[in-house]
Amino acid sequence: MWALIGIYGPQSRAAGTFGLWTFVVVFLCTALAVGNVWAEVFVYPTLAQVAPDMLSGAGFGTEASVYMSAGLSLSYPLFFLGLVLFGAATLWAGVYPRWIAVLLIIGIPVTMFLDPTAGTFQESIGQMLWGFAVAALGFYALRRASSTISS
Repeated sequence: MWALIGIYGPQSRAAGTFGLWTFVVVFLCTALAVGNVWAEVFVYPTLAQVAPDMLSGAGFGTEASVYMSAGLSLSYPLFFLGLVLFGAATLWAGVYPRWIAVLLIIGIPVTMFLDPTAGTFQESIGQMLWGFAVAALGFYALRRASSTISS
């Protein structure tokens, strides 16, 4: 999440207002996704033991389950939307190589629409694409920063 600041910095002027808003959206949506992952690791296992009805939606916990399911249902699609918009702003700004932005934009729909069956290679193709795109953006941002410092 914090690496987005370093990735956005070099393209901030070229991306303009659209780039700023896409950065804000992807930053906030990444925070939502990180919070969701944290909850999956630390909160849900405890809730499953202490209040199993809350996670299943049965009994008295139906209202809490509605809120939880709404949060779960929104966090990842918003995260994906933010990454696609950020990829579009990156493509438009032209500071980084265009193939990276295209890879980021393409990787998100691949992640969303391929079979999500756990343990299959197909499940990880889209994640590898956008993960590689973000890593490449970080590499080029660091390379650009080091060339600016040495000049």
